[in-house]
Amino acid sequence: MKWGWAMGLALAWLLPVSARADGFRCEREAAEPVTLESVPFPPTEVFLPLMADPKETRIFARYDRIFYVDGDSPSRRKRDLYVWTTAVGLDFDFWGYRDPEGCRAFQVGMAAGVFSQFNMDTRSDELMNIDYWIGIPFTARLGRYSARLRLYHLSSHLGDEFLVSRPDVAPLDVSMEGVDLLGAVEAGRWRLYGGGGYLLHRSPAIDRFSVQTGLEYRGPPWRFPTDSAAFMSPVAAADLLVLEHREWTPSVSIVGGLQWANQASTRRLRLLFSFQYGYPRYGQFFTSQRI
Repeated sequence: MKWGWAMGLALAWLLPVSARADGFRCEREAAEPVTLESVPFPPTEVFLPLMADPKETRIFARYDRIFYVDGDSPSRRKRDLYVWTTAVGLDFDFWGYRDPEGCRAFQVGMAAGVFSQFNMDTRSDELMNIDYWIGIPFTARLGRYSARLRLYHLSSHLGDEFLVSRPDVAPLDVSMEGVDLLGAVEAGRWRLYGGGGYLLHRSPAIDRFSVQTGLEYRGPPWRFPTDSAAFMSPVAAADLLVLEHREWTPSVSIVGGLQWANQASTRRLRLLFSFQYGYPRYGQFFTSQRI
């Protein structure tokens, strides 16, 4: 895929996060005196997962129609295909030094995810690409400010049926170890984040640096009936990623939709419409010029 855009519908199941129904929970509580203590297996994360990043480790399924330019075609003609993307991901913090609410905290854990893309335009819905991602996140929070530092490994592989049907395609040896750092600030129902990354080791030998930023909105809760602990709320987010090896050309991901949750739970279920523009973010294809 040389360049393109995608529209889709995503269903995401989020593991424990730390936002309340009335918005981000630590704006007022951070000013109160607190006692920090060592906590094994802390109950919540202190850095909220990125809503619009398609490579965030979580459980989701997304159905996309992708429009792209065939970079190998002499006419550079436009093509399209339907792609089913699934992911199984987990962020698991195994130790924290924090207050009871997690508004002043430092935590360390493990994160892992498997991201797969299936070509729905083929008879067998062939597996096109699968990425394996594993990392160690270090997260911290001070009131409405939060940060995440991750050390990670990524490997990527083409599907067997994809290779059998395209004998002229040579799979890349995609294996990377890197580090990324993001900082975020929350205000009312909004969150702004930004940071970057660096590849410590990479195959193929692409340029190392990346920059990422984004904006998120979590709307007011809608309750039916009004005294119910369960609620629904609108959500929206935009994520921008630029990579040195793509000559700093931006790739944009925008999502919007509804979120369902319960006041007594830290889990969320989201139904989102998505729009993406730019180079694909999945292993074998973000380094190549075509599918």
